[in-house]
Amino acid sequence: MADPRLLLKRDDRNPSGSHKDRAAAFQLAAAAARGDVAVTISSSGNAAIATSRYAALHGLPAVVFVHPATDPEKLAAIDGATTIVVVTERAINGAKLLARELGIPNLRPSTSDDALVGYASLGDELVAELPPEITDVVLFATSGATALAVARALHVGRPAVRVHIVQGEGNAAIVAPEATIDDASAHGAAAGRLGVRRSRRTRQLLAAIEATGGRGHVASAADVAEARTLLTADGIDVSDESAANIAIARRLADAGAEVCCIVSGSPAAATGHEPERLLAADEQAALALVAERLGRTPRSAR
Repeated sequence: MADPRLLLKRDDRNPSGSHKDRAAAFQLAAAAARGDVAVTISSSGNAAIATSRYAALHGLPAVVFVHPATDPEKLAAIDGATTIVVVTERAINGAKLLARELGIPNLRPSTSDDALVGYASLGDELVAELPPEITDVVLFATSGATALAVARALHVGRPAVRVHIVQGEGNAAIVAPEATIDDASAHGAAAGRLGVRRSRRTRQLLAAIEATGGRGHVASAADVAEARTLLTADGIDVSDESAANIAIARRLADAGAEVCCIVSGSPAAATGHEPERLLAADEQAALALVAERLGRTPRSAR
């Protein structure tokens, strides 16, 4: 156990190793039910892996945009049989443009409200499963979709539990809005390196966290490294974001809190499929390549 004082919620044991399965399972089922012809998402890794797997289950083409700095192991695991991977430094903008021009849903949690429905299952499980002595829950926030869903569920179902969100130093716009964020800081952040720098969910999230009595925290690279050492010693291989959660949870425990910490992001086993990988200089180049592959005409060209 990384710290015997902490209760861990092990979302690293989900099918693709991440809590992102919760959103992807609901989003892809909803897309299939609507009759969507394809879906797209931009992701730093785990959401892309989950999307590729659940898209394959429904036979839906999934166009996954990733940054060139994406972890190679995560990139290799984005291997659903219906996936096209687009590698571009304009990943977030690429998915936005593709969704608009081809009329397909963008599943990125910062833009998809279906993601909130999927993530609500985590909040519901915590309401049902948390021992009565737990006073605080800690989870990482990039766009804040997971934390927003969890905070809302706990505020209703376990109103005595405080919800805390964590971001990595260098890319912590939600919890440290005064901090300057640029390419160097975001790409070298202690955790959440390729996550969004600004989220439309910020105000909602902060209000939901405040309603529970919780607050935001920034984890440094040293915090993450120390927590990862503890996790590795216990054979728990999870993301830097989860290590950041552990670091902050330990601080809360030091102050006398009884803490549950969400951990996620274990390596996903490969499925054996190698999807097509496209390199694109920008979002316009990506649109042209993908539209050709899908046999769709962009709206601006009709």
